[in-house]
Amino acid sequence: MKKGVLLLGMLVMIGMETMAAGYQVLLQGNRNTAMGNLGVGLQPDPSSVFWNPGALAMARQSGVALGVNIINSKINYWDSETPGSSYTTTTDSPLGTPFHVYGAFQPKNSEGEYSNWAFGLGVYTPYGSSVEWDPAWKGNSLLQSIDLQAIFFQPTVSYRISDRFSVGAGLVISTGSVNLQRGIPQVGPDAGIELDGSADIAFGYNVGLYFQASEMVNLAFSYRSKVDAAVKGGDVTFKNIPASIYVTGLFPEGGTQFDATLPLPSVASVGVTVTPDEKVTIGFEGNIVGWSAYQSLTFDFVDPINGELRTSSPRDYKDALQFKLGAEYLLTPAWALRAGIYYDQTPVQDGYMTPETPGADRTNLTFGFGWMPTEHLRVDASFLWVNGQERRQSFADAANAGTIAGFDADGNVTDVNGPVQEVMPGTYKSTALIGGVTVTYLF
Repeated sequence: MKKGVLLLGMLVMIGMETMAAGYQVLLQGNRNTAMGNLGVGLQPDPSSVFWNPGALAMARQSGVALGVNIINSKINYWDSETPGSSYTTTTDSPLGTPFHVYGAFQPKNSEGEYSNWAFGLGVYTPYGSSVEWDPAWKGNSLLQSIDLQAIFFQPTVSYRISDRFSVGAGLVISTGSVNLQRGIPQVGPDAGIELDGSADIAFGYNVGLYFQASEMVNLAFSYRSKVDAAVKGGDVTFKNIPASIYVTGLFPEGGTQFDATLPLPSVASVGVTVTPDEKVTIGFEGNIVGWSAYQSLTFDFVDPINGELRTSSPRDYKDALQFKLGAEYLLTPAWALRAGIYYDQTPVQDGYMTPETPGADRTNLTFGFGWMPTEHLRVDASFLWVNGQERRQSFADAANAGTIAGFDADGNVTDVNGPVQEVMPGTYKSTALIGGVTVTYLF
């Protein structure tokens, strides 16, 4: 792979990877978040549009829900791979504010009885956080900043087959945008590249089953399909590039455009909810996230970069598991306390960690409360602590993965013609504090 292709290829790869792996924290309902991010098997409400379309027809009510979360996240980096180095830095990322809006409608007949049909619409932002490193940090050639916005729309229909069993499906319509910047210290101290693109509208689906096995036990299953996100005609621009560099043909003067397609993974979920008495609800959920669909990225350029119109980079992700446990206790008919824990396995294998979302297993703690001042109005608040495990990436790990070449085990350059570097060896740790509120009106 030629060096000019690698420079732009790394830029696009980082931006698209964030769209895929992102800061993968589910924030699609604050009652759910407070209970360890349970949702598939919980008692239905408007948020079932996202969590389990099959449950919607069991709600026997209509309603709307509006919610927002505030994300305060950071990534710490230590240069643990260079002998004698004490270098460390931390991101200074702006607050993220993902939101969710749901509407659910279950019609009644002339006698006031609920229909077996239910309909819903969800609008939510599964990806929406930002990452900003110091522009002059050690890995600025890989990433300086990224800002991702994504919005999913989901019209949904559900049908109650019997008093205990219902099914449902939703059409997922996705769109979004990404802006990413990084430096080019090889060219100049202020030289850089900016990626800016909008994803085309893409489609997927969300299906679910909901079964009331007994008065105390609910069983549920949902499946959200893979969505192929495509950026076509994304803009690549350069800043502070000396004219002498343009003459060499390394970068097209005036910028260029790119096309790329990336699969956003499927999620299969199984949930069990138990209500041993009217005050207590306990739930467990297991998910399989189909990250193995993300094996490589290929980029097509309108103008050749150092003579190349296409480049490809292996990612070799693996499927990942999530396990969730949560509970709710009704203090009074108006007040509920909630808490939970969930484990999120990383799909990123050794040697593939990148500065915007260093892959590490996460253990997440949640708590919150619910308040129903009237029988129609509910306010849910949640607090979530995301704790990514500290994870080290060595030069040997990256060399074995093929994401770095031309360095020895101590990080010394051994290829005088220019090393290949797609990752930054070192030790990473990600954490986040997230709060949120959802207001639901039922009728």
